[in-house]
Amino acid sequence: MTTALAAAARDHAAEAAGVAECLENHRLQCPCAGGETTTTTTTTTTTVDAAMARHEAVSVAIREQLEAQQRVTAAHAELDQVQALLTAALAEHGFDAIAEVRSALMSSDQRSQLRARCDAYEQAWAAARAVVDDPSLQTARDAPEPDLPALATARTDARAALLEAASAETLTRRTLDSLHRVATSLVPRCAAVGRAQAEHESLRELADVVAGTGAANTLRMRLSAFVLAARLETVVALANERLTTMGEGRYQLRHTDGLAARGARSGLGLEVLDLWTGQARETSSLSGGESFMASLALALGLADAVREEAGGFDLQTLFVDEGFGTLDDDSLEQVIDVLDGLREGGRAVGVVSHVAELRTRIAAQVVVDKTERGSTVRLRVADEASPAA
Repeated sequence: MTTALAAAARDHAAEAAGVAECLENHRLQCPCAGGETTTTTTTTTTTVDAAMARHEAVSVAIREQLEAQQRVTAAHAELDQVQALLTAALAEHGFDAIAEVRSALMSSDQRSQLRARCDAYEQAWAAARAVVDDPSLQTARDAPEPDLPALATARTDARAALLEAASAETLTRRTLDSLHRVATSLVPRCAAVGRAQAEHESLRELADVVAGTGAANTLRMRLSAFVLAARLETVVALANERLTTMGEGRYQLRHTDGLAARGARSGLGLEVLDLWTGQARETSSLSGGESFMASLALALGLADAVREEAGGFDLQTLFVDEGFGTLDDDSLEQVIDVLDGLREGGRAVGVVSHVAELRTRIAAQVVVDKTERGSTVRLRVADEASPAA
Protein backbone atom coordinates (compact mmCIF):
# COMPACT_ATOMS: atom_id res chain seq x y z
CA MET A 1 0.00 0.00 0.00
CA THR A 2 2.84 2.39 0.74
CA THR A 3 4.30 1.80 -2.74
CA ALA A 4 0.95 2.52 -4.46
CA LEU A 5 0.47 5.74 -2.48
CA ALA A 6 3.98 6.91 -3.37
CA ALA A 7 3.30 6.22 -7.07
CA ALA A 8 0.01 8.18 -6.94
CA ALA A 9 1.81 11.10 -5.32
CA ARG A 10 4.41 11.09 -8.07
CA ASP A 11 1.67 11.08 -10.76
CA HIS A 12 -0.10 14.05 -9.13
CA ALA A 13 3.15 15.99 -8.89
CA ALA A 14 3.90 15.36 -12.59
CA GLU A 15 0.39 16.47 -13.57
CA ALA A 16 0.73 19.69 -11.51
CA ALA A 17 4.07 20.44 -13.16
CA GLY A 18 2.48 20.01 -16.60
CA VAL A 19 -0.36 22.40 -15.77
CA ALA A 20 2.10 25.01 -14.47
CA GLU A 21 4.08 24.76 -17.74
CA CYS A 22 0.92 25.28 -19.81
CA LEU A 23 0.02 28.39 -17.81
CA GLU A 24 3.47 29.83 -18.33
CA ASN A 25 3.27 29.25 -22.12
CA HIS A 26 -0.16 30.91 -22.21
CA ARG A 27 1.15 33.96 -20.41
CA LEU A 28 3.98 34.33 -22.87
CA GLN A 29 1.90 33.76 -25.98
CA CYS A 30 -1.47 35.36 -25.19
CA PRO A 31 -1.82 38.99 -26.28
CA CYS A 32 -3.97 39.73 -23.27
CA ALA A 33 -1.29 38.85 -20.89
CA GLY A 34 1.02 41.68 -21.73
CA GLY A 35 -0.47 44.50 -19.66
CA GLU A 36 -1.11 46.84 -22.58
CA THR A 37 -4.54 47.19 -24.15
CA THR A 38 -4.48 47.32 -27.91
CA THR A 39 -7.63 48.02 -29.76
CA THR A 40 -7.66 47.26 -33.37
CA THR A 41 -10.47 47.33 -35.63
CA THR A 42 -8.98 44.72 -37.82
CA THR A 43 -9.46 41.84 -35.21
CA THR A 44 -11.70 39.34 -36.59
CA THR A 45 -14.36 37.41 -34.87
CA THR A 46 -12.34 34.26 -35.37
CA THR A 47 -9.42 35.67 -33.45
CA VAL A 48 -11.65 36.67 -30.55
CA ASP A 49 -13.25 33.26 -30.47
CA ALA A 50 -9.91 31.56 -30.49
CA ALA A 51 -8.70 33.71 -27.60
CA MET A 52 -11.77 32.98 -25.60
CA ALA A 53 -11.35 29.29 -26.23
CA ARG A 54 -7.79 29.45 -25.01
CA HIS A 55 -8.85 31.35 -21.88
CA GLU A 56 -11.47 28.70 -21.20
CA ALA A 57 -8.91 25.95 -21.62
CA VAL A 58 -6.56 27.76 -19.26
CA SER A 59 -9.33 28.11 -16.66
CA VAL A 60 -10.08 24.41 -16.90
CA ALA A 61 -6.39 23.57 -16.56
CA ILE A 62 -6.07 25.81 -13.50
CA ARG A 63 -9.05 24.15 -11.86
CA GLU A 64 -7.62 20.71 -12.61
CA GLN A 65 -4.27 21.88 -11.23
CA LEU A 66 -5.87 22.96 -7.98
CA GLU A 67 -7.80 19.71 -7.69
CA ALA A 68 -4.63 17.74 -8.44
CA GLN A 69 -2.76 19.69 -5.73
CA GLN A 70 -5.49 18.92 -3.22
CA ARG A 71 -5.32 15.23 -4.12
CA VAL A 72 -1.53 15.27 -3.66
CA THR A 73 -1.87 16.89 -0.23
CA ALA A 74 -4.54 14.37 0.79
CA ALA A 75 -2.41 11.52 -0.54
CA HIS A 76 0.58 12.75 1.49
CA ALA A 77 -1.57 12.96 4.64
CA GLU A 78 -2.98 9.49 4.02
CA LEU A 79 0.54 8.23 3.31
CA ASP A 80 1.77 9.62 6.66
CA GLN A 81 -1.20 8.06 8.48
CA VAL A 82 -0.71 4.70 6.80
CA GLN A 83 3.03 4.84 7.53
CA ALA A 84 2.30 5.52 11.22
CA LEU A 85 -0.19 2.62 11.34
CA LEU A 86 2.32 0.37 9.59
CA THR A 87 5.10 1.29 12.05
CA ALA A 88 2.78 0.63 15.03
CA ALA A 89 1.63 -2.70 13.57
CA LEU A 90 5.25 -3.76 12.94
CA ALA A 91 6.25 -2.83 16.52
CA GLU A 92 3.20 -4.60 17.94
CA HIS A 93 4.12 -7.86 16.20
CA GLY A 94 7.86 -7.61 16.87
CA PHE A 95 9.05 -6.50 13.44
CA ASP A 96 11.42 -3.64 12.66
CA ALA A 97 10.86 -3.33 8.90
CA ILE A 98 8.46 -4.49 6.19
CA ALA A 99 11.22 -6.70 4.82
CA GLU A 100 11.09 -8.80 7.98
CA VAL A 101 7.35 -9.22 7.46
CA ARG A 102 7.90 -10.44 3.91
CA SER A 103 10.53 -12.91 5.11
CA ALA A 104 8.17 -14.13 7.83
CA LEU A 105 5.34 -14.86 5.43
CA MET A 106 4.47 -18.56 5.19
CA SER A 107 4.78 -20.47 2.00
CA SER A 108 1.79 -22.01 0.34
CA ASP A 109 2.71 -25.44 1.79
CA GLN A 110 2.95 -24.00 5.28
CA ARG A 111 -0.40 -22.26 4.84
CA SER A 112 -1.91 -25.54 3.68
CA GLN A 113 -0.53 -27.37 6.70
CA LEU A 114 -1.76 -24.63 9.02
CA ARG A 115 -5.19 -24.78 7.41
CA ALA A 116 -5.23 -28.57 7.87
CA ARG A 117 -4.34 -28.14 11.55
CA CYS A 118 -7.04 -25.51 11.94
CA ASP A 119 -9.55 -27.87 10.36
CA ALA A 120 -8.44 -30.64 12.73
CA TYR A 121 -8.78 -28.28 15.69
CA GLU A 122 -12.23 -27.28 14.55
CA GLN A 123 -13.25 -30.93 14.26
CA ALA A 124 -11.80 -31.67 17.71
CA TRP A 125 -13.62 -28.63 19.06
CA ALA A 126 -16.87 -29.83 17.52
CA ALA A 127 -16.37 -33.30 19.06
CA ALA A 128 -15.54 -31.78 22.45
CA ARG A 129 -18.56 -29.53 22.17
CA ALA A 130 -20.74 -32.55 21.48
CA VAL A 131 -19.35 -34.21 24.62
CA VAL A 132 -19.88 -31.07 26.70
CA ASP A 133 -23.45 -30.78 25.45
CA ASP A 134 -24.17 -34.34 26.63
CA PRO A 135 -27.11 -34.23 29.10
CA SER A 136 -25.26 -36.42 31.60
CA LEU A 137 -22.37 -33.94 31.69
CA GLN A 138 -24.83 -31.11 32.12
CA THR A 139 -26.25 -32.95 35.13
CA ALA A 140 -22.74 -33.52 36.50
CA ARG A 141 -21.89 -29.86 35.98
CA ASP A 142 -24.95 -28.80 37.98
CA ALA A 143 -24.05 -31.24 40.79
CA PRO A 144 -22.20 -29.99 43.93
CA GLU A 145 -18.46 -29.55 43.53
CA PRO A 146 -16.57 -32.69 44.60
CA ASP A 147 -14.15 -32.73 47.52
CA LEU A 148 -10.93 -32.84 45.50
CA PRO A 149 -8.51 -33.26 48.48
CA ALA A 150 -10.55 -36.20 49.74
CA LEU A 151 -10.66 -37.71 46.27
CA ALA A 152 -6.90 -37.25 45.90
CA THR A 153 -6.35 -38.98 49.22
CA ALA A 154 -8.68 -41.79 48.18
CA ARG A 155 -6.82 -42.14 44.88
CA THR A 156 -3.48 -42.34 46.72
CA ASP A 157 -4.89 -44.96 49.10
CA ALA A 158 -6.34 -46.90 46.18
CA ARG A 159 -3.01 -46.90 44.38
CA ALA A 160 -1.23 -48.09 47.54
CA ALA A 161 -3.85 -50.82 47.99
CA LEU A 162 -3.43 -51.81 44.34
CA LEU A 163 0.35 -52.09 44.73
CA GLU A 164 -0.07 -54.09 47.93
CA ALA A 165 -2.60 -56.37 46.26
CA ALA A 166 -0.30 -56.86 43.28
CA SER A 167 2.58 -57.72 45.60
CA ALA A 168 0.38 -60.12 47.55
CA GLU A 169 -0.77 -61.72 44.31
CA THR A 170 2.83 -62.22 43.18
CA LEU A 171 3.77 -63.70 46.55
CA THR A 172 0.68 -65.93 46.50
CA ARG A 173 1.52 -67.21 43.04
CA ARG A 174 5.06 -68.01 44.12
CA THR A 175 3.77 -69.73 47.24
CA LEU A 176 1.24 -71.68 45.18
CA ASP A 177 3.95 -72.83 42.77
CA SER A 178 6.12 -73.85 45.71
CA LEU A 179 3.22 -75.75 47.27
CA HIS A 180 2.57 -77.52 43.98
CA ARG A 181 6.19 -78.64 43.88
CA VAL A 182 6.05 -79.74 47.53
CA ALA A 183 2.79 -81.59 46.94
CA THR A 184 4.30 -83.36 43.95
CA SER A 185 7.29 -84.44 46.03
CA LEU A 186 5.06 -85.56 48.94
CA VAL A 187 2.90 -87.90 46.88
CA PRO A 188 5.40 -90.80 46.91
CA ARG A 189 6.22 -90.16 50.56
CA CYS A 190 2.62 -90.38 51.70
CA ALA A 191 2.60 -94.06 50.81
CA ALA A 192 5.02 -94.71 53.69
CA VAL A 193 3.04 -92.69 56.24
CA GLY A 194 1.15 -95.71 57.56
CA ARG A 195 4.30 -97.68 58.35
CA ALA A 196 5.99 -94.62 59.83
CA GLN A 197 2.96 -93.88 61.98
CA ALA A 198 2.88 -97.40 63.39
CA GLU A 199 6.59 -97.20 64.15
CA HIS A 200 6.05 -93.78 65.68
CA GLU A 201 3.37 -95.12 68.02
CA SER A 202 5.73 -97.80 69.29
CA LEU A 203 8.56 -95.33 69.78
CA ARG A 204 6.22 -92.82 71.41
CA GLU A 205 5.07 -95.37 73.97
CA LEU A 206 8.69 -96.21 74.73
CA ALA A 207 9.54 -92.50 74.96
CA ASP A 208 6.60 -91.96 77.32
CA VAL A 209 7.94 -94.73 79.54
CA VAL A 210 11.41 -93.19 79.57
CA ALA A 211 10.16 -89.64 80.07
CA GLY A 212 7.47 -90.62 82.57
CA THR A 213 4.67 -88.93 80.61
CA GLY A 214 2.54 -91.98 79.80
CA ALA A 215 -1.08 -92.10 80.88
CA ALA A 216 -0.42 -95.19 83.01
CA ASN A 217 2.48 -93.51 84.83
CA THR A 218 0.53 -91.67 87.52
CA LEU A 219 3.72 -90.72 89.36
CA ARG A 220 5.14 -89.13 86.19
CA MET A 221 8.39 -90.88 87.09
CA ARG A 222 11.08 -91.00 84.43
CA LEU A 223 12.97 -94.21 83.79
CA SER A 224 16.12 -92.58 85.11
CA ALA A 225 14.24 -91.57 88.27
CA PHE A 226 12.99 -95.14 88.66
CA VAL A 227 16.57 -96.40 88.55
CA LEU A 228 17.73 -93.70 90.94
CA ALA A 229 14.89 -94.53 93.33
CA ALA A 230 16.39 -97.96 93.89
CA ARG A 231 19.80 -96.46 94.66
CA LEU A 232 18.19 -93.78 96.82
CA GLU A 233 16.79 -96.44 99.09
CA THR A 234 20.32 -97.78 99.57
CA VAL A 235 21.67 -94.29 100.28
CA VAL A 236 18.83 -93.64 102.78
CA ALA A 237 19.51 -96.90 104.60
CA LEU A 238 23.21 -96.02 104.98
CA ALA A 239 22.35 -92.41 105.91
CA ASN A 240 20.04 -93.54 108.69
CA GLU A 241 22.98 -95.26 110.39
CA ARG A 242 24.67 -91.87 110.72
CA LEU A 243 21.46 -89.96 111.50
CA THR A 244 20.62 -92.35 114.35
CA THR A 245 23.88 -91.41 116.06
CA MET A 246 23.60 -87.66 115.41
CA GLY A 247 19.88 -87.41 116.24
CA GLU A 248 19.88 -89.56 119.38
CA GLY A 249 17.86 -92.23 117.57
CA ARG A 250 14.80 -89.99 117.04
CA TYR A 251 14.73 -89.50 113.26
CA GLN A 252 14.89 -91.86 110.31
CA LEU A 253 14.78 -90.88 106.64
CA ARG A 254 12.47 -92.82 104.37
CA HIS A 255 12.11 -92.91 100.58
CA THR A 256 8.59 -92.24 99.32
CA ASP A 257 7.09 -92.51 95.84
CA GLY A 258 3.94 -90.65 96.80
CA LEU A 259 2.25 -88.45 94.21
CA ALA A 260 3.61 -84.90 94.37
CA ALA A 261 1.30 -81.90 94.54
CA ARG A 262 0.20 -79.90 91.46
CA GLY A 263 1.20 -82.63 89.01
CA ALA A 264 4.94 -82.39 89.82
CA ARG A 265 7.15 -85.36 89.04
CA SER A 266 7.26 -87.98 91.78
CA GLY A 267 9.36 -91.01 92.72
CA LEU A 268 12.43 -89.44 94.40
CA GLY A 269 10.77 -87.95 97.46
CA LEU A 270 11.96 -88.21 101.07
CA GLU A 271 10.09 -88.01 104.33
CA VAL A 272 11.14 -88.03 107.98
CA LEU A 273 9.92 -90.68 110.38
CA ASP A 274 9.81 -89.41 113.96
CA LEU A 275 10.41 -92.56 116.05
CA TRP A 276 9.39 -90.77 119.26
CA THR A 277 5.88 -89.99 117.97
CA GLY A 278 5.59 -92.69 115.33
CA GLN A 279 4.51 -90.05 112.80
CA ALA A 280 5.94 -89.42 109.33
CA ARG A 281 6.29 -85.81 108.17
CA GLU A 282 7.84 -83.79 105.39
CA THR A 283 11.51 -82.88 105.49
CA SER A 284 10.55 -79.19 105.31
CA SER A 285 9.21 -79.47 108.88
CA LEU A 286 12.71 -80.06 110.28
CA SER A 287 14.48 -77.25 112.07
CA GLY A 288 17.67 -75.72 110.76
CA GLY A 289 19.91 -77.98 112.86
CA GLU A 290 17.86 -81.05 112.08
CA SER A 291 17.99 -80.28 108.35
CA PHE A 292 21.79 -79.93 108.57
CA MET A 293 22.13 -83.31 110.29
CA ALA A 294 19.84 -84.94 107.74
CA SER A 295 21.82 -83.43 104.84
CA LEU A 296 25.13 -84.49 106.38
CA ALA A 297 23.78 -88.00 106.96
CA LEU A 298 22.68 -88.24 103.31
CA ALA A 299 26.09 -87.04 102.12
CA LEU A 300 27.86 -89.63 104.25
CA GLY A 301 25.38 -92.32 103.16
CA LEU A 302 26.07 -91.44 99.51
CA ALA A 303 29.82 -91.74 100.14
CA ASP A 304 29.27 -95.16 101.72
CA ALA A 305 27.09 -96.27 98.77
CA VAL A 306 29.74 -95.16 96.28
CA ARG A 307 32.36 -97.10 98.20
CA GLU A 308 30.23 -100.27 98.14
CA GLU A 309 29.48 -100.01 94.43
CA ALA A 310 33.10 -99.16 93.57
CA GLY A 311 34.35 -102.42 95.05
CA GLY A 312 35.71 -100.88 98.25
CA PHE A 313 37.14 -97.74 96.65
CA ASP A 314 36.63 -95.12 99.32
CA LEU A 315 36.13 -91.35 99.18
CA GLN A 316 39.10 -90.36 101.31
CA THR A 317 38.31 -86.67 101.66
CA LEU A 318 35.08 -84.93 102.67
CA PHE A 319 34.35 -81.23 103.12
CA VAL A 320 31.46 -79.86 105.16
CA ASP A 321 30.69 -76.19 104.45
CA GLU A 322 28.92 -74.22 107.19
CA GLY A 323 25.66 -75.34 108.86
CA PHE A 324 27.18 -75.94 112.28
CA GLY A 325 25.82 -72.66 113.60
CA THR A 326 22.26 -74.05 113.46
CA LEU A 327 23.05 -76.85 115.94
CA ASP A 328 22.60 -76.74 119.68
CA ASP A 329 25.45 -77.87 121.93
CA ASP A 330 24.33 -81.49 122.25
CA SER A 331 23.67 -81.87 118.51
CA LEU A 332 27.00 -80.22 117.70
CA GLU A 333 28.75 -82.68 119.98
CA GLN A 334 27.06 -85.64 118.33
CA VAL A 335 27.87 -84.41 114.81
CA ILE A 336 31.53 -83.91 115.73
CA ASP A 337 31.63 -87.43 117.17
CA VAL A 338 30.42 -88.79 113.84
CA LEU A 339 33.03 -86.77 111.94
CA ASP A 340 35.70 -87.97 114.34
CA GLY A 341 34.60 -91.50 113.63
CA LEU A 342 35.14 -90.90 109.93
CA ARG A 343 38.58 -89.46 110.59
CA GLU A 344 39.52 -92.43 112.75
CA GLY A 345 38.39 -94.67 109.88
CA GLY A 346 41.09 -93.14 107.69
CA ARG A 347 39.17 -90.35 105.98
CA ALA A 348 40.18 -86.72 105.91
CA VAL A 349 37.28 -84.45 106.90
CA GLY A 350 37.45 -80.70 106.24
CA VAL A 351 35.08 -78.33 108.02
CA VAL A 352 34.42 -74.74 106.88
CA SER A 353 32.78 -72.85 109.77
CA HIS A 354 32.79 -69.71 111.91
CA VAL A 355 31.59 -71.55 115.07
CA ALA A 356 34.09 -70.85 117.87
CA GLU A 357 33.37 -74.14 119.71
CA LEU A 358 34.85 -76.09 116.81
CA ARG A 359 38.30 -74.60 117.46
CA THR A 360 38.69 -76.71 120.60
CA ARG A 361 37.60 -79.92 118.87
CA ILE A 362 39.61 -79.65 115.66
CA ALA A 363 43.34 -80.11 116.10
CA ALA A 364 44.61 -79.05 112.65
CA GLN A 365 43.20 -75.73 111.49
CA VAL A 366 43.73 -73.35 108.57
CA VAL A 367 42.92 -69.88 109.88
CA VAL A 368 42.16 -66.89 107.63
CA ASP A 369 42.91 -63.52 109.28
CA LYS A 370 41.48 -60.32 107.75
CA THR A 371 43.41 -57.06 108.13
CA GLU A 372 43.34 -53.58 106.60
CA ARG A 373 46.20 -54.61 104.30
CA GLY A 374 44.50 -57.78 103.16
CA SER A 375 43.96 -61.35 104.33
CA THR A 376 46.55 -63.85 105.55
CA VAL A 377 46.40 -67.60 105.97
CA ARG A 378 48.12 -69.50 108.77
CA LEU A 379 48.19 -73.11 109.90
CA ARG A 380 47.44 -73.94 113.53
CA VAL A 381 47.95 -77.40 115.03
CA ALA A 382 46.51 -78.09 118.49
CA ASP A 383 47.38 -75.00 120.60
CA GLU A 384 50.42 -74.05 118.48
CA ALA A 385 50.06 -71.54 115.64
CA SER A 386 52.50 -71.15 112.78
CA PRO A 387 52.02 -68.57 109.98
CA ALA A 388 51.54 -69.82 106.44
CA ALA A 389 51.54 -68.05 103.10
